Amino acid sequence: MPPLVEDLRHYRNRWDMAVSTSSPRMIQEHLEPRREAGVQLSQVPPDDLVAEIAAEALGRRHIDLLAARLSGLGAVQRASGPDTAAVQRAMLDTTEALEQIITAFSPTEEDRVLLVPGRPLVRTALLVHPNAALAAHGLLRTEGPRLADFRALVWPDGPRGVVHVRREESSTVREAALAALRELGAHVRLSLRLVEDGVGATEQTDVIAVLEGSPGTVFGLSATHRALVEGDDPYYAGPLMVSDPSAAAVALARGPGLPSTPVAGSWADLGVTLARAIGVELPGATAEGMRAAAAVAKH
Repeated sequence: MPPLVEDLRHYRNRWDMAVSTSSPRMIQEHLEPRREAGVQLSQVPPDDLVAEIAAEALGRRHIDLLAARLSGLGAVQRASGPDTAAVQRAMLDTTEALEQIITAFSPTEEDRVLLVPGRPLVRTALLVHPNAALAAHGLLRTEGPRLADFRALVWPDGPRGVVHVRREESSTVREAALAALRELGAHVRLSLRLVEDGVGATEQTDVIAVLEGSPGTVFGLSATHRALVEGDDPYYAGPLMVSDPSAAAVALARGPGLPSTPVAGSWADLGVTLARAIGVELPGATAEGMRAAAAVAKH
C-alpha cells in the first residue's frame, strides 16, 4: 500500500518520504512507474494517490490484507475548523476515494471490511509552548526562531508533550526540567505524568515524563513563542481543531466474526477484535475488544 506516514517535517520532499516509508515492492511496482511518467507526488493529494494505487493493486492480484488510510478530511478540519465549505468538499472527496477502493475490492460474504474514522476533533482551546519555560531556566538555547541546542526538550505529540532529556545529563538537570514544567502546569490545564521506562527513547535522549492537557490543548515546539496562549495567537495560530485522545473510535464492520452493529473502543481494542475474527490469538493483549456502540451511533 502507499505510505501511511504523511509528515513532511522529517523529509526534504514527498518522494523522499514515500521511499523511506514504503516497501521495495511498493516502490518498484507503483511509485517508480508514476515518477517515470512525470507524476509529481507533491502535486497529488495524498488520498487520491492512496485510492488510485489501492485500486490498481487490488485489480492486479489477490490481496489477503489491505489497510488504507485517508487523511484529507482530518487535515482540512484541522486547518479550517468545523462546518466549512472546505470540509464539505473534503467529505465528498473522501467518499469518492472510499468508493473507489471498495469497488476495486468487491467484497464477498466471506471478506471482512472495517471502516474506522479517525479520532474526533475538538476546537483548539489552549496553545502551550512548554519549551519556552525550559528556555527560561537555561535548559535549551535558540538562535532566532530555531532551536540551537538543548539539555531538556518537550516534543509535541498531538495533545501531549513528551519530555526528553539528554542521556548524559545528571539527575539535577532532570529535576530542574520537571520543576520548570510543574511550575507551568500549575497555571494551566496540564498534568505532568512521570515515565519510568523511557530509557533510550532516541539515540541521544531518555523520556522522563509526559505533559497531558485537556481536550483542545495543542503543544508547540518553538521556545521563542509565549509559553501560554488562550484562544488564537497572532504569531502562531496552530490548528483550529485537535484530536481528542479520550474519545473512542466508532467502527463499522462487515464480515464473518465481526460485530454487525457499530462498535466503539481504542485502536488496541480494534486490533483484538480483528485478530479474533480471523482466528489469531493475542495472549499478551491487555485490550478487551470493541464494544457495542448503539448509543454513540444514535447521537
